[in-house]
Amino acid sequence: TRRGMANQHLRVQGTDSASDESVQLIEKRPGLRCRDVLTFALCWMLYFTATAVFSVLAPFFPIEAGAKGASSLVVGAIMSTSPLCVVIFSPIFGYYLPQMGVKSSLLSGVLLIGGTCVLFAFLSKLSGILFITFCFLLELVSGMGNALFQTSIYTHVSTLFQGHYGLSMGLMEVAAGLGYAAGPPMGGALYELGGFPLPFLVIGSILLGVLPILCIIIKPTDCEKDQIPLKIIRNVLGNFVVICLVLSTIIGLASMTLLTPIFSPFLNKQFNLSVYQIGLVSLLDSFSYVLLCLLTGPLYDKLPPRPFIITGLVLCSIACFFIGPAPYIGTSRLWLTLVADGT
Repeated sequence: TRRGMANQHLRVQGTDSASDESVQLIEKRPGLRCRDVLTFALCWMLYFTATAVFSVLAPFFPIEAGAKGASSLVVGAIMSTSPLCVVIFSPIFGYYLPQMGVKSSLLSGVLLIGGTCVLFAFLSKLSGILFITFCFLLELVSGMGNALFQTSIYTHVSTLFQGHYGLSMGLMEVAAGLGYAAGPPMGGALYELGGFPLPFLVIGSILLGVLPILCIIIKPTDCEKDQIPLKIIRNVLGNFVVICLVLSTIIGLASMTLLTPIFSPFLNKQFNLSVYQIGLVSLLDSFSYVLLCLLTGPLYDKLPPRPFIITGLVLCSIACFFIGPAPYIGTSRLWLTLVADGT
């Protein structure tokens, strides 16, 4: 709910201020071909896997990093490095995407994400300051890869399926939600099966294994010849409504990600849950996100965005009080924590 609320409103409202100018930059494409459907299926699977890279860490990494000498503050900084790089580099890569090429950017992004994921597996041999340093370096490179990947894959899909834009973007959001949902239980299961390296080796190998297929299937798109004028970017970034939506997005996502470095140690210590059980608990948040995306998607086309934004922020605020829960509410109960996490 928290993630979906933020992402949907920013995308739809942002188009109100610049859609008339930006849509003219891309020509309409004819009906879908078999190759287009195959390309979309491959992009969907890639987005699902790349999103799982973010969430696969949740059940075990804070515990493992703590055992190697990293504090909760350091763990939080490590896990926020990649998203921060996405925020910084996405506008830069987006602006220069026509020069770099959508296909080459997509391939480079997948290579960086998969490569750093595989290298992460070997950090189990390190400890102390060396472990922390390489975690930051790999997360930095992974974040740059994610910025390339997300910018190029959305551009490619939206251009390839412009006549089916709403459906294609909705399905990509479902892929993101399912990736976040599958990551924690998959990470917990693989961790218990093969220890720290196995989750990274499996996901990284999948991403790297798809690269040869991408080289054959993905074709250059028409938008690689177009350049978005700086005037449009300035108009969007200077719009007060867009600024408010960005702030609400940051608040909504922060209400979820602030728990990442401390939630699994809390569940392990407070309720004596295993890593796999912690992964299943982390599934609740992503499951509610996917479910609400499917339920509210049709409504959002007919209703204004303000009720969705306000309702989402209020639910986020209430849930944060009960996850711990707050000291003046009472003692911790597993069922209360689960309900608040799902909310």
